[in-house]
Amino acid sequence: MIAQHADRQGSLLGMQRNYTIGIPLAVAAVVSSSLCAAPPGYVLVADSQAQFGGEQGRDGWSYLYDVGNASAIQPLPYVTTNFGVDIWCTREIAGDGGSHCMIKSDWFHANDGYDCNTPQPGLQRPIRQWEAAQPAMLAININAVPSSNSGGMRLELLVDGVVMKSWTSIYGSIPSITEQLDVGVARSIALRLDPLVGCGSDGCLTSLQVFAADCNANDIADYLEIAGNPSLDRDHDGALDSCQCAAHPELCCPADLTRDGQVNGADLGAVLAFWGPNPAYPQADLNADGRVDGADLGALLAGWGPCGQ
Repeated sequence: MIAQHADRQGSLLGMQRNYTIGIPLAVAAVVSSSLCAAPPGYVLVADSQAQFGGEQGRDGWSYLYDVGNASAIQPLPYVTTNFGVDIWCTREIAGDGGSHCMIKSDWFHANDGYDCNTPQPGLQRPIRQWEAAQPAMLAININAVPSSNSGGMRLELLVDGVVMKSWTSIYGSIPSITEQLDVGVARSIALRLDPLVGCGSDGCLTSLQVFAADCNANDIADYLEIAGNPSLDRDHDGALDSCQCAAHPELCCPADLTRDGQVNGADLGAVLAFWGPNPAYPQADLNADGRVDGADLGALLAGWGPCGQ
């Protein structure tokens, strides 16, 4: 499990950094559009530029590459610093080594056997990936500026390792990409750059933001709340039960085990009948901790009476 680092509210709201590096202001305004408005019902949980660093897995981010379709994805093995900026590379070198170095905070660059065959001949495609601690309802913002000097490059959006969407730019035919997309339930989001001709100018300025569902608008992603307390999602659909009361009233009265609209002696009998670990009737495990015990009895007594009152 990859740890997710967030502020005390469980989101990245309020986090600002100046992370544009040597980019013309007009371009920087497009690429470094960090902290754009979240889609309704979502909260920002990951930002590729603000969270960029020299450690694999930090804040859920990994810096990877592959050598073509059906090839194994590998972590970029080296990180170096150039003008105070971390750069991920395929080879251990001092400073920015051109084709050896592939991913910065706001930029990445592909290698191709045509004219960038270092450190070894052949294709090398950089991948910037974020992974959640568990599957979640996600949406994303993508901002990118492909190099206008590239004879052909493809930027690919991968969701759980499968290409969801791609953009192809030939000599600046796509000046910039700015999109907000619903991803659905997923665990990993990645951008991959694929050179289609030679890689001499195949760089792309990028910003990727990931938003997770926050149905109760408390600035804490639903999947993080559920990870901390599984009983908040008793039907295991990835959404907080408290947000589904209108359609499924029983989710908001979990102690009503007999589904008769009230918590009473019949429900108490069910809890006592399945007392102990690994209950055969898991609904009696009100706090979803793997056993029926005093905590569940307390929860039942606290909800005693008609549901919804």
